Amino acid sequence: MSVFLAPLPVLRFCDNNGNAASGFKLFTYAAGTNTKQTTYTSAAGTTPNTNPIILNTRGECQCWLSAGQNYEFVLASPTDTDPPSAPIWTSNQIAGIDDLSAETAAQGIGYIQGAVGTVQRTVANRLSESVRGLDFGADNSGTTASTAAINAALAFGGQIYFPDGNYAISSDLTATVAGTVLWSLPGTAVIKATAGAVFTVAMLDILQNTVSVEGLTFNGNFTAGSLGTQVFSGIYWSDKSLITIRDVTIINVTNSAIFGKCGSATTGSASITIDTVEIFNCGWHGIQLQSCDGVDIIAPFVRQVGGHSIFLDYFSAASGAATSCVGVAISSPYSDRSNAPTVMLVGQAEGGYHIAYRAGAQNITITGGVLQNNSRYAAAGFGGIAQLPDGTNFTASITISGNVLENLGGAGIAAGDSTVVMGNAISFALGFGCTAYLTAGTLLGDIVFANNLIQNTNTQSGAAAGFGLGSTTAGSTIANVVVEGNVVQDTRGTKQTLYGMTIGFANATYENVVVANNNFVGVADKAFETDTATPNPSGIISYGNVGGIQAPANVSGVSLDATFYEAFELTQSGATNFATISNGYVGQQISIALGDANTTFVTSGNLTLSGAPKTGSSGQMVIATYGAGGKWGCLFT
Repeated sequence: MSVFLAPLPVLRFCDNNGNAASGFKLFTYAAGTNTKQTTYTSAAGTTPNTNPIILNTRGECQCWLSAGQNYEFVLASPTDTDPPSAPIWTSNQIAGIDDLSAETAAQGIGYIQGAVGTVQRTVANRLSESVRGLDFGADNSGTTASTAAINAALAFGGQIYFPDGNYAISSDLTATVAGTVLWSLPGTAVIKATAGAVFTVAMLDILQNTVSVEGLTFNGNFTAGSLGTQVFSGIYWSDKSLITIRDVTIINVTNSAIFGKCGSATTGSASITIDTVEIFNCGWHGIQLQSCDGVDIIAPFVRQVGGHSIFLDYFSAASGAATSCVGVAISSPYSDRSNAPTVMLVGQAEGGYHIAYRAGAQNITITGGVLQNNSRYAAAGFGGIAQLPDGTNFTASITISGNVLENLGGAGIAAGDSTVVMGNAISFALGFGCTAYLTAGTLLGDIVFANNLIQNTNTQSGAAAGFGLGSTTAGSTIANVVVEGNVVQDTRGTKQTLYGMTIGFANATYENVVVANNNFVGVADKAFETDTATPNPSGIISYGNVGGIQAPANVSGVSLDATFYEAFELTQSGATNFATISNGYVGQQISIALGDANTTFVTSGNLTLSGAPKTGSSGQMVIATYGAGGKWGCLFT
């Protein structure tokens, strides 16, 4: 059996001699002030005492205190003035018994951690380090809307813990205090919109720097037509820095799930961490960041979004590259776009890349991702990773490496300026596996495609090559590009990847382009294809590549510039005395196929090689010819 000490049923006071303070005066003030504060004659709290209270002949009174109020008591003699000039005693910071809403309820209790070097403080001070949503009246059963209670906790700030359960909200939550941490154990606490919720911008609007959100689930509870035409994100901020979002799930919102907005062409955000978030069924982008510097996006898991899974945006088309994202590391992203979201941003058509970035993006790394299944967007050409064609191709220091991309509605990776694409595996892309294609401006360059595996492109009569270089703008220059050590193959029974690489000459000239040591054996047709019958290979060095017939048919004349071609086919009508190959280089291997009976290849002194070797001053060059009599080889030193 439990027992408790009884409280004093009435208050009894004594004079300085220990006698009953008959007729003495008890003044009651707000703690630490000279402002009188009311007490009551009973627990009903309906009849106030006089102030001062005049004690009875036994020195007693009934004194009930208001909840949440701290008092100062002053005892004075019957003849003293009001306020008392010669009080017998004064006692401050008095709260009602078991009144936990009064500050002194825990302030009067000491606390010490116990370890060496720790100091004593109050229990109130210790408990205020972290509060719970429940402390402010939040309901974790989901029965009653907790919007006001959670916003009260956010106005308090500090660490705010949400025990497991469901918290209904009917409007925006606003984080207004710097240093606030909203947290729960991952997956245990769900903040869910009520059926009639009305949001201004987001379920959580971060209005201060240095805010963290950890472990919570935000459920916008949006189904088609359920919340009208509202546009709201899961988590939103504008021009705020030091934001951390970790182990958070966001589902069923109509706008971008996480939206870090830029407020103007001269502002932005910095030091953003988005770690292990899950995003599902959102009406626009999964993660959208505008003009953010210093961002880590770690292991995001994105499915069923209406726009891009991850979008590094700028403030506006007018501000352009000057307000793009800088210093963003995206590691181990997962994106699956097999199914359409059941919610969509009003006025927008569904479709997007797995990862897209605007012109002007700098110091971006995208590594270790698995990006799959957006082949539904074939009509719009949305592929895997792309710099968006929006007026300029300028980017700087972009690295895309170690990613797996498959089942894509466009190109696997579409690179802009200053981009390294290395060690990626790309399969079943409607478009090119990798491309550097100029769609804006007149200069594109400083690009490396190295050690990538590209399989089974051209899934629906799209681009029929593993790699593509070219331009849609007349007078363009593509410079300083290396395509080396890649494998392009088609493993399907009926091969649809026709070419290892397509190079466009109609609108572009090339400077310092190297295509070397690629394996194009597994394609259906030529290793190289061009968009014109008379390509100008000046500025392109090609060597060490293996593949099928690598030059256009019907080569005219009796000579070939070997700067670009490593194999070609002679099918022109009439007898041909092919005599000259210029600009050969050491180690080059050329295959010559004689396409019809009228074509001959004369080797008895009529074939000459001209031009300085490309590598070294001496060496060997091998020519293998194919004709009606079979294959024979010639070795030239």
